Amino acid sequence: MSDSPLVQRMRAAGLSLWELGDLLGIHPHLLHAFDSNSGLYGQPVHTLIDLAARLDVHPADLIPALDAVLTNRREPPAAGGHTDLDTDALVMLNALAHSTVPLTGDDLATALGWPLARVAAALEHATSRPQLAGPVALRRTPPDGWTVTARLDLLDDEQQQAITSAASYHHTLSVAEANALLAVSCFGNLSDYAAHRAEHPDAEQRLKDRGLVRNFNGPHHAELHPDVAYSLGRYQ
Repeated sequence: MSDSPLVQRMRAAGLSLWELGDLLGIHPHLLHAFDSNSGLYGQPVHTLIDLAARLDVHPADLIPALDAVLTNRREPPAAGGHTDLDTDALVMLNALAHSTVPLTGDDLATALGWPLARVAAALEHATSRPQLAGPVALRRTPPDGWTVTARLDLLDDEQQQAITSAASYHHTLSVAEANALLAVSCFGNLSDYAAHRAEHPDAEQRLKDRGLVRNFNGPHHAELHPDVAYSLGRYQ
């Protein structure tokens, strides 16, 4: 049976149920209700909003009953053309795109030479108008960082997998990544893997970002992507 669209979107984001639950501040078992959505009805509004934003879906895709409510806008559409807040938001998004690490509001204020209140207003504006960012999305990185990453809703699952695979072909593994891949291959589904994972958490995360490994059944277990497992199996 194929995965639900939401589970596919979660995989495209490189998130396990445990990691997504940690980001949202809810127990991961509640996220198993993706297919039925029944478990999401009792969640706070901010959790649903954060979940929708994290996976680049409309909140009504999580709870269909919200569709009629969310189409009843309180404010009229903004007039054509960019406002000053639009411009500030675009400058701030561009600054984040140039950074290789998440930045805090203080970091952005210092780098851009803006008062902190101006940065906060730009962040709020960009968060409430995700269309400003175009093909990228503004992401909050706990505890207080911000970054931008590619949106998850413009490519279908097959295209996403193909792009991830194509990118991986152009990068060789570091020694740490090779050791992490070996640990996943040998111990990923065993209790011993927790000890090996503690030795290479950053390398494992890079492998996950490249789609070579993924977590399952909790954060302390991992498995190879089927294509990787097949490729390695050819040389055994």
